[in-house]
Amino acid sequence: MIERIHQLEKRMTQLENIVHDIQQLLVSKKNIINRSIQKETPFETLNPEYSMFHKAYTEIAKQTQELVLIHQIRKSLKWEDSQFNTVIQNLLDDTLIQLHHGDMTQLSIRDLGESYIDNDGQTFIYLSWISK
Repeated sequence: MIERIHQLEKRMTQLENIVHDIQQLLVSKKNIINRSIQKETPFETLNPEYSMFHKAYTEIAKQTQELVLIHQIRKSLKWEDSQFNTVIQNLLDDTLIQLHHGDMTQLSIRDLGESYIDNDGQTFIYLSWISK
């Protein structure tokens, strides 16, 4: 009888280990599916501000080259400076855009002031979209 109990306990431990492994597999599969969904989900549906920003960028980019003047996007959106700057920083953090320096002498003082100045005091006048 004791022998049988030990066999059952051993089998129970094996089953518990199998259940644990299955749970780990499910968690892993769930993470893979979530990452896949995030990759396939357009950023526009994840963040409406990104969508508005991208729309403004695209409209201006149709008339120019790949690099778009930041002050033109700012003028198009008519957002508060803090909102505009936050969205740019978030887009940078999500590696959706890249900022570029340029010849600042080609801009008016007003347009230069409506470009983007980062936390280190660097002025960027152009922006390009990295993500498709």
